[in-house]
Amino acid sequence: DGPSRLEQWRTRPHRDTWRRLQPYVVNLYLWEARRFEEEGWIERISQGLCCWRGPYDLQRGLRRAHYDPSDLIC
Repeated sequence: DGPSRLEQWRTRPHRDTWRRLQPYVVNLYLWEARRFEEEGWIERISQGLCCWRGPYDLQRGLRRAHYDPSDLIC
């Protein structure tokens, strides 16, 4: 349901669509957001709103994907 609500925000940014998007919003420090954007983890949607492109843990929140080096062994 989150992606459809984000699309609604993109096409019709309004207070009502923002309220529907709220359960999917997390806060970041500005320095964190900049770093994540530089690393390609987030995509800027509008002023102050970005979309996370990495994994999300229900207990820990946003996380970068860490790959196990043993995955490279064939």
